[in-house]
Amino acid sequence: MSVRDSKCLQVATSDTSFNAGKTFSAEATSEHVKRPLYVVGAGELGITAAKLDEALTQVFEIAAGWNAIVLIDEADVFLEQRSLHELDRNAMVAVL
Repeated sequence: MSVRDSKCLQVATSDTSFNAGKTFSAEATSEHVKRPLYVVGAGELGITAAKLDEALTQVFEIAAGWNAIVLIDEADVFLEQRSLHELDRNAMVAVL
């Protein structure tokens, strides 16, 4: 199974500072569908667009092999509004 064959993508974000239950939702979904949950922290993915792309490819290939659900913890850092002054971060947002 390749990464391109994945069946679903769900993104849960919150623009508030309190705990909105995103991690719990991923855990509950994993348990409900009886599939493993592969958790990776955003900080583990790299700080350049090239490293992020490489890391995500590896994460999704492993998850596809396990038929796992992927939780990218603290991924909201990649989903912030783009800025004219932070071109490196803009490139990372584009990878996602």
